Amino acid sequence: MISPSPIRGQPIRAQPTSQSLSITALAYHDPQAIYQRYIKDRDAWYQSQPRGSILTNQQYRRAKGLPLRYDRASYDWCLDYKQMTKRCRTSTGFRDWTKEEMMAYLDWSNAEDTRINAQVAQEIDGNPFDTGRRGVGDIWARVERDIEEQEIFYGGR
Repeated sequence: MISPSPIRGQPIRAQPTSQSLSITALAYHDPQAIYQRYIKDRDAWYQSQPRGSILTNQQYRRAKGLPLRYDRASYDWCLDYKQMTKRCRTSTGFRDWTKEEMMAYLDWSNAEDTRINAQVAQEIDGNPFDTGRRGVGDIWARVERDIEEQEIFYGGR
């Protein structure tokens, strides 16, 4: 598999990793799907830059307003079994996540938190004491609808 290099006109050979998996076969919140979308967005940004520009992941992150680094606690959090887990499954077995993959996951997680908080704020904007919800079942039903909406938005399942 050949992917575009940060320096235009010089293709590099991609390593057989989780990127080999089809993005549509993964759930939208799967760390591998998140990383694939990150790479796709970054490559599109690379292509939109003027010829001769310095094209690095750090330049991309600066341009998009993403943090250039995270603290150790954030990396530990994303490697928890409830998030990414410690190791990535590939076609040949398991491997450790790369720092770039963890950063993409943390970026996505922060964006999801912001999206959900904005959604909740909009729902309670008019009357904070009457959300129309009636119990935990309503909350779980909303979560399921949100997951379905995100799957459709990201073109998954």
